[in-house]
Amino acid sequence: MSPILQPNVQGETRKSEFANVNDEDLLIQSPVLRGLLDYWKSLPAKPNLPLKTSFDPLAVPRQIWPQIFLCQLFYDPFSVLIRLQGTYLNDKLHQKFTGKYIDYSTFGPAAVKILHNYQRAAQNRTGYLSQERLCFGERDGVFLEAIHLPLLDETGRVSHILGALERLPGQADCHEKFEARRRDISHQSPLGQFCSSAREAGFTPIVRD
Repeated sequence: MSPILQPNVQGETRKSEFANVNDEDLLIQSPVLRGLLDYWKSLPAKPNLPLKTSFDPLAVPRQIWPQIFLCQLFYDPFSVLIRLQGTYLNDKLHQKFTGKYIDYSTFGPAAVKILHNYQRAAQNRTGYLSQERLCFGERDGVFLEAIHLPLLDETGRVSHILGALERLPGQADCHEKFEARRRDISHQSPLGQFCSSAREAGFTPIVRD
């Protein structure tokens, strides 16, 4: 779950916005998320995940920068610090949380579920793709596709989560039909397993400068 999810408006009754079941039919729709996954998979693995030191923001395609986020994980007790958020998250989604922890003060009751998902990703050493709902106070919110990709420290422990997000197409339809989904991502899995064809998904090439 991305580090910008807010809880439901109090008193609402709707399906869960946080999926726990691995949905192997879920495919990436956004070229931004596909580009970040492609970049992450290009990083050398040790032994099965990339090192944080191999992450170079300048090597990430520029089209992804506004929608990127980077979180640092701490243990004993487990906590998550938001180290970086792109301008899309800050300005368009009005979530200026860089330098803040994921806790009740930033995310309210949803913080418990957010931390659970990050801890699960760290323990299982897998990334994940998700479809989520972001609420803005009393407004209906927006529906998002997000990707969350683990990075290791020099000891081999998951120390960071690199991610990006994008609005799902057909926001009006989402209000009637939305159901939260998630899919685990292994660094060894072929990129094609998570993507439809370029024509079907509407992908445009991501060019590294």
